[in-house]
Amino acid sequence: MLASTRLRNLMDRTAKAERSRSARRRGRTLAAVLIVGIILYAFAGQEIRLLTVRAQERRLEEAIRAQQVKNQILKEQIEILQRDEYIEKVAREQLGWIKAGEIQYVPEPGR
Repeated sequence: MLASTRLRNLMDRTAKAERSRSARRRGRTLAAVLIVGIILYAFAGQEIRLLTVRAQERRLEEAIRAQQVKNQILKEQIEILQRDEYIEKVAREQLGWIKAGEIQYVPEPGR
């Protein structure tokens, strides 16, 4: 009977040790899966942020190009507006100026 009790105790301890090892393995596996999950979550978050920043960068580059085109158009308009020929044309047509020695003819209204 003493031998069977010892045998039973030994079997119980072996079973407990085996369950304990199994629980430790499950715990380690769970921890590893959890760590990998956290890393993947962080990586995915960074990827989403990167995609968002790249999209914003493209939009800003397009806006810059559009402003550069507008800027070039305005520079060309300034160049035209500063020419003597244009200034003279505006002075004659809109302000009614004439050169020295010229005679200005103004039509009478209603004729």
